[in-house]
Amino acid sequence: MLKQTRFTVALVLAFTMAGAGAAVAQVTCPPTRTQVTNDLATMSPQAVMSKYAPCIPPSSSLVPPKMGPAKVVTPFDNTFEFLDSCGYHPQFVEALQCSIEVRQPVGFFNGTMENVLFCLWLNNAWHPVNERFVRVWNEVNGANPNWYFGVNLPADLTLHFLGNNQKTYQARAIMSWFWPVPANDCNFQPIWGNWLDFQIRLDP
Repeated sequence: MLKQTRFTVALVLAFTMAGAGAAVAQVTCPPTRTQVTNDLATMSPQAVMSKYAPCIPPSSSLVPPKMGPAKVVTPFDNTFEFLDSCGYHPQFVEALQCSIEVRQPVGFFNGTMENVLFCLWLNNAWHPVNERFVRVWNEVNGANPNWYFGVNLPADLTLHFLGNNQKTYQARAIMSWFWPVPANDCNFQPIWGNWLDFQIRLDP
């Protein structure tokens, strides 16, 4: 009986210590692309997002656009992809078209998302318009980068209600690999991706 009691106590201690070790284990931030794609082989996308959630920087309270005609890119890690240009179509239901430059043949697992959020600067604040994605896969045919993918984002009612009066507005597009831009956050800082600030005009 004493031997059984000792065995039981030993098991409890072993599980307790294992649990404590799991609780204090931390991920390395920022994670490498290999870490994330390897995890995707055995974990759901939601589980991977939860695992690396501490690596996402907190959103800044307000990052206004840089005024002027020149587009401004705020880079983060652009090793694998780069949001290189965006344009607005004021007479068409597809409001915004963005071009994504894919720079590496691998690092996209079995089809991962390049998410793009489009925002408009209105009344001294960012207004999220819409978010869409394009799915990108690893290259399997031996072709070399770069490749160019497009994302179309429909306008929302706020943009339609502005009317096509030829006024100029500041816009922002945020591209984020794998992680969607949370809660339409126009100041989101992706681990992989970039911002693009630019001007649009509402021509009739």
